[in-house]
Amino acid sequence: MFAPEDGAVDAPALARALRADAKRHGARTLNTRVNRLTTILGRATGVEIPAGKIKAEHVVIAAGAWSTTIEHLPRHLPVEPVRGQMGAAPWPADMPRIVLYYDHAYVLARSGEAIFGSTMEHVGFDGRVTDAGVREIVAAAQRLLPHLPAVPTRTWAGLRPITPDGRPIVGPDPDVRGLWYATGHGRNGVLLAGLTGEIIGDLVSTGTTEVEIASLAPERFTS
Repeated sequence: MFAPEDGAVDAPALARALRADAKRHGARTLNTRVNRLTTILGRATGVEIPAGKIKAEHVVIAAGAWSTTIEHLPRHLPVEPVRGQMGAAPWPADMPRIVLYYDHAYVLARSGEAIFGSTMEHVGFDGRVTDAGVREIVAAAQRLLPHLPAVPTRTWAGLRPITPDGRPIVGPDPDVRGLWYATGHGRNGVLLAGLTGEIIGDLVSTGTTEVEIASLAPERFTS
């Protein structure tokens, strides 16, 4: 499918920009692992990291595929890591900058490169790039763009957080006050990041949101 009006977001560049903007507004970032949630009498009080405890009135579980590795959560999160392998090659000089789709494959233009992918592999937390995966994404991309080189200039893989029903988990925990979820977005993490951020921001600051999120509630898997 040729999508002439579609665009594409440079996810790493967007993440860097958001982090820089957050710092300008006073946010503090730590490059560390969160081991567990801390609570007292049904209220979130912060998190524990290797260096100690961080106190907080609100805790947002937004660790993607790694959300399930945080200990002491009040419920099981059925979020599974699904590997997606991707590649890049020079964009053909005689082709306009476009976005192409076919089945689960895509090719898009970004900064002089053709970005293409991707696989959907249930391999746990194995984030390696494989020869078989690269062959699969190259073959799919060449069906969309035959002039694409057979050997990518670079490849990488990511782990997508997939839920059983394909919908993200967004909203408050019904049993622990001050605990919020924003995870399980699957292949649509960047696409839904802005809306998810607005929802969680509204919930934390006002306790309500104008967006209907009942179908995204964390307790839907245990009720």
